[in-house]
Amino acid sequence: PGVLSSVGRAGWAALSMGIGFLLWMATEAVFIYGVPAVMIEGKSFWSALKRTLLISRSLFLPTFLLVVIPKLAYLPIMLLRANPAWLMSKTVAESVLSMLMAGILIGALTDCLVTSSATLLFLSHRRQLAG
Repeated sequence: PGVLSSVGRAGWAALSMGIGFLLWMATEAVFIYGVPAVMIEGKSFWSALKRTLLISRSLFLPTFLLVVIPKLAYLPIMLLRANPAWLMSKTVAESVLSMLMAGILIGALTDCLVTSSATLLFLSHRRQLAG
């Protein structure tokens, strides 16, 4: 009966999901500039990887916020997908299909928003270095 046992199974599940979400966001923030480096500057894979690591290091906080804020819209879908049996017990079974479709739509929209925003930040950073 210590602190660890008082948290309970649901608490650990929520904690691990939160840590997983933050790690996912941090990883995406670190590697987000790879696509603009390849598409805009025509870099090879390895030089684009080096470029994205340098830019992400110098702009980590703005990049992290740029990734996290739109992805927060996907967080409720993640929570519902973690326990579809609970969702079906509280609503009709077909709600799981609706939730999956909403997840696809929200995921696509947030990915487009994050990629577009990262490209704009990449171009802004590139202009600052050039001039």
